[in-house]
Amino acid sequence: MEAIRKAATEVPVGNRYNMDQTALFWRMFPSSGLATANRPGLKKDKARLSLAFTTNDTGTDRFELWAVGKAKEPQALKKFNFQAHKVVWKSNQKAWFTSALMEQWYESFFAHI
Repeated sequence: MEAIRKAATEVPVGNRYNMDQTALFWRMFPSSGLATANRPGLKKDKARLSLAFTTNDTGTDRFELWAVGKAKEPQALKKFNFQAHKVVWKSNQKAWFTSALMEQWYESFFAHI
């Protein structure tokens, strides 16, 4: 770990990047809130989007947002201009970042830097 820390200090500030993935369960009801009674019989809806955020350590260079969903063209976002908002939309059966998608992200990221 010490060797990794030393190698990281040799990289100039602004050239260190971090990519984080997260899942957005966009149809799931909140697990807690102001409700006074439980809602029995409701199963948690696990419809998800996977998102990848990438930026450098100073926050001055933000790479485009990558979103992975199940639909090739989402109906709700039919007229949304992904390129204008710097969003890359990808799709697969489970809405996960697979190794093939990570390879595409990797190539795109290194073309960016």
